[in-house]
Amino acid sequence: MTNLGDAIRERKSPVSLALAHAIADWQQATARVLAALAAPREDASDPWLDQRTSPLGTRAHCRACASGAVKGARKVGRKWLARASAIDAYITAHGRPATRASSPPANDVEQELLPVDDEAAIERELRAVGYTARGRARRA
Repeated sequence: MTNLGDAIRERKSPVSLALAHAIADWQQATARVLAALAAPREDASDPWLDQRTSPLGTRAHCRACASGAVKGARKVGRKWLARASAIDAYITAHGRPATRASSPPANDVEQELLPVDDEAAIERELRAVGYTARGRARRA
């Protein structure tokens, strides 16, 4: 018994040749899909992490992936994906970035507080810098 594609090719008409090519393309696509389905699944013990689930934090994760420092990282849409093992290797090699808790805030400056006990002391301080209870003092 002959193959349908071979029988069509024997006739050599343009329509039959186009049909033979379409059948061959369909067979190849079907074979690729079946091969992908039969391929072993990814290891669940090494999941893909995006910047929201990364132990590096959002900005450090994106910066490291974009620079190529994290092996195998890829951008999918607006997310940078990397294997957990690759992130662990990056942390081992470069260390973990500083967290907010370990560094003091930039505005953490001790200020001298003025002792204010009553309204009269407040008015005196304001008058000293040119303000009155009704607004800015007029200069004569």
